[in-house]
Amino acid sequence: MKKDNQQQPMAKDLLLASINTIKESQILEGKIIEANKSNIFIDFGALGTGIVLGREIKDNPSLVKELKVGQTISCVVLESENENGYIEVSIKEADRELSWTKLEELKNTSRNALAKVIQANRGGLLVSLLDQKGFLPASQLSPEHYPRVDGGDKEKILKELNKFVGKDLKVKVIDLDPREEKLIVSEKALNKEEVEEIMKYFALDGVFEGTVSAVTDFGAFVRLSPEEGAKAPETEGLIHISELDWQLVRDPREILQEGEKVKVKIVGFYHGRPALSLKALKERPQIKTEKNEEREK
Repeated sequence: MKKDNQQQPMAKDLLLASINTIKESQILEGKIIEANKSNIFIDFGALGTGIVLGREIKDNPSLVKELKVGQTISCVVLESENENGYIEVSIKEADRELSWTKLEELKNTSRNALAKVIQANRGGLLVSLLDQKGFLPASQLSPEHYPRVDGGDKEKILKELNKFVGKDLKVKVIDLDPREEKLIVSEKALNKEEVEEIMKYFALDGVFEGTVSAVTDFGAFVRLSPEEGAKAPETEGLIHISELDWQLVRDPREILQEGEKVKVKIVGFYHGRPALSLKALKERPQIKTEKNEEREK
């Protein structure tokens, strides 16, 4: 009997210790023991029993239908012990926490992920990635998806961007802040392996032949393809208007046309994409000065 009496305070001590180890915002994993429209009860073993209150279920009516007794789920602790002795938890908040953890992993590993475009505005696209809303700036679209609109007409740009609503785009996470619920993604960003392959084949100062894929007010996009059998990805670079000719160019369409074959020199890289030059392959015109004119005489 003395042994039993000694065990009772020990059990109380263990219970108090378990309560003290549970902290708000902590993620716990347990098994559902009951789920109804009013409450969801979860067994956390030695830590105790958790409860998801009716207000969360009311805000998410499909929650009860998706859960089954015996199912293992993750929850975030809202209160270590409420007035009824339960650990008050949130399933929705845990899903949010886990989503942001996975997004952080995507950013750190530079892995691709599929994002659903849900809306467009003049600045870019609103996307959904792992149930979190993010933003894909127009400047971070891949060259083939960038809205090439003459004169930068904002209404035309929005019309082009609206074509992506409902579609899935392969993106990379380039910036995030869970506390601010900030998520920025990029379609044009490449992973390290792709960048290395492109830079290895399409080397700096190299001269390559490509096809003009588009001409805009600010320059021309040129698609570069490796020779047959070469282990390198196809890529697209930009000849900025300032790199078209040594003379001042007011309209790139006066120099190049879409579909035209052209030789270009790689003069740099920007986000893994080659920066191209047409004028680097042309002879630089001599600038006449009074001294040069005297020498010619």
